[in-house]
Amino acid sequence: MRRIAGLCLIVCGLSSCTSVPDVAYWPEHEAVRLDAPARSERMVIEIDDAGRFHWPGQFDRLQHWLAEEPADLPVVVFINGWHHNASPNDSNFTDFDRFLASVEAKAGAPVRGLYVGWRGDSIDTPLAWEPSDFLTVWDRKNASIAVGEGGLAQVVTMLREQHPERAVYMIGHSFGGSALFHAIKDGLAQEQLHGFEYFMLIPAVAEGEFDAVEQALVAAWAASPAFSGAVSITAADALRQHRKVTVLQAQGDKAVGWGYRIAFRDTPIGFDRQRQTHRAKVCNTGDACRPSPADTCTATLADGRFVLRAVSIPGQGCVPMQQRPVWVIAGEDSVSANHNDILNSIQAEALADLLAQRWRQRAGR
Repeated sequence: MRRIAGLCLIVCGLSSCTSVPDVAYWPEHEAVRLDAPARSERMVIEIDDAGRFHWPGQFDRLQHWLAEEPADLPVVVFINGWHHNASPNDSNFTDFDRFLASVEAKAGAPVRGLYVGWRGDSIDTPLAWEPSDFLTVWDRKNASIAVGEGGLAQVVTMLREQHPERAVYMIGHSFGGSALFHAIKDGLAQEQLHGFEYFMLIPAVAEGEFDAVEQALVAAWAASPAFSGAVSITAADALRQHRKVTVLQAQGDKAVGWGYRIAFRDTPIGFDRQRQTHRAKVCNTGDACRPSPADTCTATLADGRFVLRAVSIPGQGCVPMQQRPVWVIAGEDSVSANHNDILNSIQAEALADLLAQRWRQRAGR
């Protein structure tokens, strides 16, 4: 660890590191319409390192906007990750706009999007080598917790209390996944909002943080009528079952796979094979990857190109994994080539496909 820190300090000194200011990139604003032909709208809200809104009035505008919108339109929330922010040129930001348009195209209805921005990097170097600013891992983790327990938790509480009837999909990347986890973990096991789903893409969250929440979710699921068989699970709910949280972890990811593990001396969720519930891969030829009608353990998205297979337990099959309230998906390199390879063309299409399916099932369309 000292050698890594020392190397980072040397690199920082030689490359003229600069501090990234903790500032907002957006003023207070109304929702912005995406580029035509999309009909979806998107708003930005930004949170500082202490967990406070940069513009408190923005939260008021967010509440007013959603209160005036039709309750049947899905809400998609994204929280940026390490090395990212809410700059209009940031790849997380531009990818999110494209993703919203994709969800709209698949759902056949406009989407209401919220981009939650925060300072994902506190130090910047002119080097493209990502580990050159590895020293930010500790203070960015602390900032992600403050963001999650502060402003983001206020957003979550507002959505839960003021819009319980809505379909709400929240997505966090990297340390944005950490912020999301810390925003939703309290009360998650007791949450009865069936339209709310949470997705953590390559999250910087360790097992030590996650264990108690997952155990509470599993206990709540085991006590539910559906678990005992008193309530049947319909085929239309097959891609979700009683899942509330989905973790997608790229197995080739170095930043979380070894960097986070070394920095925090804990195994990140997604890298423990005993915890993994599914495997995911991308196929170039959809027809070659489509499961047989008898294969109930495999599902495909994105026109058959994204393949999701539940892990089978000897003597029990894949049903126990399908029914878990937390899905931990181990993605091959074809799904995410590296830490920042999220919402790429097929991955974004698959996730948009899943959200659109979930929303149509809920809306009865």
